[in-house]
Amino acid sequence: MDPKRNELKRNELIRNEVLAYLAERQAIAQTAETILRRVNKENNFTLPEIELALSFLENAQLIKSEPDPLGSSKYWQATSTGVLHYERSL
Repeated sequence: MDPKRNELKRNELIRNEVLAYLAERQAIAQTAETILRRVNKENNFTLPEIELALSFLENAQLIKSEPDPLGSSKYWQATSTGVLHYERSL
């Protein structure tokens, strides 16, 4: 199979896994590192891949980010639109 196509499929898989994880836990904002640990129970993603997926999903308005008011950590959470998108894909 074409390597570029494999990369595109992997990117799509990562975005779907990240959105699913956040949508299932909508009430709790998570760091990128926490998301990586959780979705890697069944996958082998890297932190840069997760961060790229988070950026993509935020630009698509499916998730949002908020900085920690006492530090530099960024917390990610599914938006209502993201939860609906995830639920409709089931």
